[in-house]
Amino acid sequence: SIGGFPNGLSAVASREETLPLYEMYLQGYKMKIMTKATAYHFHEQTGGCRSVEQDKAESCYSKDEQIFRERIKELDEKYKK
Repeated sequence: SIGGFPNGLSAVASREETLPLYEMYLQGYKMKIMTKATAYHFHEQTGGCRSVEQDKAESCYSKDEQIFRERIKELDEKYKK
C-alpha cells in the first residue's frame, strides 16, 4: 500500500503530491504522461499557502523540504533503491 500524504507538513504543504507518487514508482507502478491532457489548478482565496504570512512562508517551505528529504531517504531504504 502507498503511505499517502505525509503528516507534519506546514500550511504551504510543499511537495505533498511528490511523495506518494514516488512511492508508487518504487513499488513498480507504471506512470504515463498524457502529453495532450489539460490540467486545471483552482486557487482558493484563502487556505493553504495563502494562509501563511509572507515573512513566515520561507521557513514553512524549508521545514517541508526537510520532511521531504527525510521521507525520500526512508522510502529509498524501504525499497532499497
